[in-house]
Amino acid sequence: MQYNYKTAQEIATLLQVTVEYFHRDIKLKIKQDFKSELKKAGIENPDILLSLDNFIRLAHPKDKDNFIDTELKLTDYH
Repeated sequence: MQYNYKTAQEIATLLQVTVEYFHRDIKLKIKQDFKSELKKAGIENPDILLSLDNFIRLAHPKDKDNFIDTELKLTDYH
């Protein structure tokens, strides 16, 4: 499955929320749900990549080869 990087603005637009709401609520929930996996991978503030079907991949901002596939869709959080 191919994943593409999305900016906070692009994700907020997809979800029809503000960028602030995305960061404060949605991204925070995603990070909390994968807290232990992120810690093991050494990822503190992941970039969010999305597949064409909106499945979430959490990637290290400086090393896109270091990632966690969540098997959840972005819409699962909104």
